[in-house]
Amino acid sequence: MTISENELIKFNIDFIIDKKKFLEYEKHNNKINKEEFYIKIMESIETIECAFNKFEFQEIALSFNGGKDCCVLLHLINYVLLKKFRNSVNNSCNNNNNNNNNNNNNNNNNNNNNKNGLKTIYFQTPDSFNQVNEFTETCSSIYNLNLLEVSSIGIKEGLEKIIKSENIKAVFIGIRFGDPNSLHLEKFSYTDPGWPYFLRVNPILNWNYHEIWEFIKVCNIPYCELYDQGYTSIGQQHDTIPNPDLLIPSTLDQYYHANRLENAENERKGRGKNIKQIYQQQLLEKQQQQQQQQQQQQQQQQDSQKKL
Repeated sequence: MTISENELIKFNIDFIIDKKKFLEYEKHNNKINKEEFYIKIMESIETIECAFNKFEFQEIALSFNGGKDCCVLLHLINYVLLKKFRNSVNNSCNNNNNNNNNNNNNNNNNNNNNKNGLKTIYFQTPDSFNQVNEFTETCSSIYNLNLLEVSSIGIKEGLEKIIKSENIKAVFIGIRFGDPNSLHLEKFSYTDPGWPYFLRVNPILNWNYHEIWEFIKVCNIPYCELYDQGYTSIGQQHDTIPNPDLLIPSTLDQYYHANRLENAENERKGRGKNIKQIYQQQLLEKQQQQQQQQQQQQQQQQDSQKKL
């Protein structure tokens, strides 16, 4: 888990809801339209509130994959439950402010699964990143989630089993326009034919890449350490590498942080079939080129010394 050592997680985001304070806080960021971003935040909160007004708390779940978008969505849901439904729901947020210090010390106890917390579906496969698995467990502790792990069967089968056994009618999903299969979606969209039937709730559908990272920074939200290593979109190990756009010049395998990506359209540049094999081959070729250059330089130095 990565969070600032000097700040606590800002579970209460009232300072963002105050538009004047928010615009003042954001005045130095030129990558986002501050007015539009504020509207998106408020619309996301409204969408989450609408879902909780429509369904019972135990009928709603969050689909969580350990990625940055899900982290933002979880934080927004947490805020809504904390501020809007504290008196009506035995939710996952009541003790968060009292537990900030423990959470920031990475209290990762897998036995802290809260059966009264927000139902959170996590699909774990043998090809999942260990960092993502560990971070998901940490989030479960921080936000007191009721973590429902699916690891032994396929996604569709596992989802169907959980939807039926937990009587889930709506699922929050951290999808954004630009993600695969997102263009036809709305804030509230029922699942496609052939999939378990439930209402997909997409509160951050209109957010962009830079807004996601700005919200993480402003609220000091924890995120998976892979983003520190240049990953901008995280899938499975076999189809995910650090984003080539973030490679630090003059290095072979060192990358800038994910929030340094300039062109948001290249967010998924580190994802794809066989991309890891291609990356490893390219890295090997670069290493060989570097070795050849060093040998040539050494030979040139030797030749110069002989002439002297």
